[in-house]
Amino acid sequence: MVWFGKQHYAKHFKEQTFLKMINLNIIIRKVAVAIVLFHHSVFAQHVEVYTEILPPFQIMVAKQLVGTATEQVEQLLADAQLSYDIHVVPWARAYNTVKTTPNTLIYSMNRTAEREPYFFWIKRLGQIGNSFISLSNNKQNLSSIADAKNYVTAAVRDGYAYELLIELGFTIDKNLFVVATLEQQISLLLNGKIDFLFTDIQSVKLALAAQQLDPAMVSISYSEPTWIHDLYLAANIDSDPELLQQIGKVYSAQLP
Repeated sequence: MVWFGKQHYAKHFKEQTFLKMINLNIIIRKVAVAIVLFHHSVFAQHVEVYTEILPPFQIMVAKQLVGTATEQVEQLLADAQLSYDIHVVPWARAYNTVKTTPNTLIYSMNRTAEREPYFFWIKRLGQIGNSFISLSNNKQNLSSIADAKNYVTAAVRDGYAYELLIELGFTIDKNLFVVATLEQQISLLLNGKIDFLFTDIQSVKLALAAQQLDPAMVSISYSEPTWIHDLYLAANIDSDPELLQQIGKVYSAQLP
């Protein structure tokens, strides 16, 4: 009886040990899954990115979005292990979507005091300068903002140029013609519907070249040094802090 008791105890001990090992394995697997899910949530989030066509920063070539800013944004998001879609839409739609939607990004955007509270500013992408631009063969020489107000100028809705003209006292449907895209601006100028574009001269010249038109057909009529601003990649200010931290960490690692 004693021998049978020992055998029974040994068998019971082995069974209990085996069950404990199974339970431990289950716990380990659950922890591993939790770690993977956590890793996925932090490092493999999907973000929606919005932009407009603005050469040379964002431009379509053979139906592919490229450009100096696009390359920087795509590299940063790839290094941050984030999946993403880039939506090319009119600027006003891009701006207002990201302004009101967490976990969305926008580029290339002028950084201004008015915009500061609504966005998390991630990375400087370049610099842009605005000017009053006219056709070279019908150039209007301006000496001041007051002169420009006697003509009709086109600007992209909700862009920095548009906001600046409103601040300077321009009036919609009087001396300010509001459009959705740079392409529309250029079309209005070429067709004599407006007198000036208020935007970046380099962007206009590159857009003309893309249409097989002579970039020399436009020139600057008036500009001021204070109209030069840095362009940024930015995120909605209410975005997931872990998402912003991950992107910021990658960007910081890229700095010299």
